[in-house]
Amino acid sequence: MTKNSGGKHFKKRKRNNNVNREFKSKNLDPDSDEQYAKILQRLGGTRVLAIDENGNQRQLRITGKHYNKVYFNTDDIVLIIYDKSKKNSVGEIILKYTTEEIERLKTIGHLNEIIFSKPEDL
Repeated sequence: MTKNSGGKHFKKRKRNNNVNREFKSKNLDPDSDEQYAKILQRLGGTRVLAIDENGNQRQLRITGKHYNKVYFNTDDIVLIIYDKSKKNSVGEIILKYTTEEIERLKTIGHLNEIIFSKPEDL
């Protein structure tokens, strides 16, 4: 007899991609288009409203590799990419950080706690 593996959606629930993920930080090159951002609000669909390191509010798009796989809550720290040549405040989410990775970014000194602590003061 074969073993019952748990039903139709068992393999989807079993998958955990974050276990052996490589740590990625932003590119420190001044010409780089990467920044850290904190999510302020879900706008619906594939859009979120976030505040970046410079204090600018940006409307970010959730890319297809994260859509329906990673859920973004308010106050999550993400790595974004945007186009510097355009003046509009849009961008894309590259990566969502876990709590352990956020603590590692703070110890390295990449993440400024003052900017992301109170976005309403900005």
